[in-house]
Amino acid sequence: MTSEPKHLQKVCPVVFEHKDQLEKINIFAKKVFVSLGCRDLARIDFRVDSNGDIYLLELNVLPTIDNSNASSLVIMAEERGLSYEALIERLISPVMRRWLAVKQAAQQT
Repeated sequence: MTSEPKHLQKVCPVVFEHKDQLEKINIFAKKVFVSLGCRDLARIDFRVDSNGDIYLLELNVLPTIDNSNASSLVIMAEERGLSYEALIERLISPVMRRWLAVKQAAQQT
């Protein structure tokens, strides 16, 4: 079990002072995701300073997806009304489609 700093406060969904900040972060995240050749899933962490400047902190292609309060991905999915089971299905479905396509192509050769 990890202990988090007492000054850390998780807020989901995040509330921005300026409405355009979320849009800027979404655009930035998509550019980072595509530029790095990611597919299916990545958690991209940003920080916003007191001036509203946005900084990329890290990209994690294997974020924790355990069914607990510790998983930010699970917390975000639940905030969007997505159950844990539905989240896992969404994560696995594109991978399974690619795997089946490769398997079928191999059987045809």
